[in-house]
Amino acid sequence: MKKMKNNVKNLIIIAVVIVVVAGIIILLKNRQSQMTLFYSDTCPHCKILEQYIVDNNVKERFNFEELEISNTNNVFLLERRYRECNLDTSQGIGVPFFWDGQKCLMGTDEIINYFTK
Repeated sequence: MKKMKNNVKNLIIIAVVIVVVAGIIILLKNRQSQMTLFYSDTCPHCKILEQYIVDNNVKERFNFEELEISNTNNVFLLERRYRECNLDTSQGIGVPFFWDGQKCLMGTDEIINYFTK
């Protein structure tokens, strides 16, 4: 009887682990394909882009996440996008930076050109 209780307990633990891992994988896949704008509150170029987005109702046409890079997790995601796009990080990583789900766009002008299409 004791052995049976241990087996049930182990099965429940395994099931919980599987559900948690599956949930994490789904969240990561959704985050990877999602459009993302990386910015900094102290970046003057980001402020220009932010004003353009507001003035031109960009969020009505494009659904994207905005991540401020003072958050360490957001910096990690930004660095990962740089690597995925084979961009040189030896001189640092700049913002604004936009990931459209497939390609990387850097700088205010390049991002605004993307939004105007």
